[in-house]
Amino acid sequence: MLTGQSTTVQVDENALVPGVERIYADGEMADRIRDFPWQDTSLGAMSGWSETLLCAVNMILESQFPMLLLWGQEMVVLYNDACIPLEGDKHPAVLGQTGRNCWPEAWHILEPKLTSVLERGAKLYFENELIPILRQGCLTDVYWTYSYSPIRDAAGVICGILVVSHDVTAKLNAERERDAIAANLKNVLESTTDGLVVLDKQARYTYVNEQAARIVASKPADMIGKSQWDLFPLAATTKFGAEYRKAVETGMPRHFENFYPEPLNAWFECHCYPSEHGVSIYFREVTEQKQAERELRERQELFRVLADSLPQLIWMTDGLGENTYCNQRYFDYLGVTEAERTSIQWLKLVHPDDLAATLKIWNHSVETGDSYLNEFRLRRKDGMFRYLLARAVPIRNDRGKIERWVGSLTDIHDQKLAEDALRKSEKLATAGRLAASIAHEINNPLEGVTNCLYLALQDDSLNSDTKAYLQTAEQELRRVGHITTQTLRFHKQSNSPAPTDICDIVDSVLALFGQRLASKSIRVEAECEQGLVATCLGDELRQVIANLVSNAMDAMPQGGVLHVRARKTGSWDLERQQGVKIIVADSGHGIPSAVLERIFEPFVSTKETTGIGLGLWVSDGIVRKHGGTIRVRSRPRIQKAQPSGTVFSVFIPSVRMHG
Repeated sequence: MLTGQSTTVQVDENALVPGVERIYADGEMADRIRDFPWQDTSLGAMSGWSETLLCAVNMILESQFPMLLLWGQEMVVLYNDACIPLEGDKHPAVLGQTGRNCWPEAWHILEPKLTSVLERGAKLYFENELIPILRQGCLTDVYWTYSYSPIRDAAGVICGILVVSHDVTAKLNAERERDAIAANLKNVLESTTDGLVVLDKQARYTYVNEQAARIVASKPADMIGKSQWDLFPLAATTKFGAEYRKAVETGMPRHFENFYPEPLNAWFECHCYPSEHGVSIYFREVTEQKQAERELRERQELFRVLADSLPQLIWMTDGLGENTYCNQRYFDYLGVTEAERTSIQWLKLVHPDDLAATLKIWNHSVETGDSYLNEFRLRRKDGMFRYLLARAVPIRNDRGKIERWVGSLTDIHDQKLAEDALRKSEKLATAGRLAASIAHEINNPLEGVTNCLYLALQDDSLNSDTKAYLQTAEQELRRVGHITTQTLRFHKQSNSPAPTDICDIVDSVLALFGQRLASKSIRVEAECEQGLVATCLGDELRQVIANLVSNAMDAMPQGGVLHVRARKTGSWDLERQQGVKIIVADSGHGIPSAVLERIFEPFVSTKETTGIGLGLWVSDGIVRKHGGTIRVRSRPRIQKAQPSGTVFSVFIPSVRMHG
């Protein structure tokens, strides 16, 4: 059955008079047929056409379906308006031509069929047959659905062929494309790792792909037409059923995860897409994935607990160095919260003197992928800059690209202080051994000189001046002998503490340095509270005072005033322990603030090349050993006329007064 649009043709009131042209239709082809010089063809002039031919021509011209006539043994071509698009660029030249001349490119296909119609009266029908024809100068594949019917005159003789034809190329191409899309879609749906089912509004399965059936341990044929609730009854009362109903009721997609117990015992990720006919559901089993997520969470928690239990500051960054993780120790050390992690500007916490080198080393690691190793000072939450050792290693992906850095910060401040102290102690021990060795070498010849002086002074024939010079030399040798004795005792434990008169110690020290003080034009102002006694190691305390007086003398090369005071007092701490306070003050050039901060460290000296920087370090150790304290304040001279000087205060506890 043919279907199509109907067309109403308005009858021309000036229709041709019968018996003249006898072509009654209107339209392009009717006009062309009436005007064509048929007398030049085998059909002859139109006035001589048979009633059969005229009837056939008027019939095709009145039809809205593509029709043409092949008349006579030469198969002369006549066609209607509906055939014009089918003839393409052959129109209108094919009118009145023989079939062989019209379609030479396809005549080898057409002639046998047409001949069978003319000679045997065959009635032929062909559907979707490929007959290539010339279009725009090119041989083009065209598919046709057509029929050949014989036309007979009143005597039953076959005079021509009625051809009813339609170009179905576009239709076939559309169907093939549709079928290809459908086949591809089926292949996709069947090859996807996702399960796909389609349910109608009664929750019956209308489509099930192989993967969906496999996931639920079934076959598509066993599921099609059956209700989801019958096959999986627990789904109706769980999240599966609730989400399905929401999708159908609201017309909105739903996405969810849920666990289905026995017999599946599996987690499913589901995506519901409603339509007017029901709902399509894509789903996959994610039980491996869920297990992996749980294991990942467990590993992350284990890492967090481990990282938080470490004394180091643990951190991570992305490949470009942006912070992505810090352990709790990191936040506690810097005094910030985890919420403030991304806003931590750690470069501002680095000591200014270490910033440039730290950036250079870090940038080198980011650019090259080398492991990061650096020491720098970082400001702790209490404001103190402390030394930290930073380490970091890159984590790479399968392609070798750095995805993140994992690093640690270890507080090594106390370790560095200990190492520094150890180095200084080793240097001190070396210096002590050297000093003791030198003192020992000096002491032997010194005793010989002392004995000679003693014998010389026994000579009564010496004049008074010579004898005075010898006595002075003897006093100086005794001082030198005292120094060598102290040097031999350098850094050795003295005898047990004993009650000692502090004033005697002060007087002995001032007497020892008397001539040097006088020669340097240094005026001494001494004040000592009489009967002042402390339980101490007298020789060691004498070494402390002697060192302070010696330093004061060196600070006043052009002369000045030396103040030495000793009195009973309380300690500086809250316990107010009773003891002795000894003050040694000078009016010298003072101590620079940079040196003053480290004045009690070994090998720190204001005397440049003339001092080794051990005296105050030894003195501080002696005072601490007695349970006391030593303090210093100083004002360095900036301008010539400006007052300056240094004051050392020594406190020794445990005092007994004699009245």
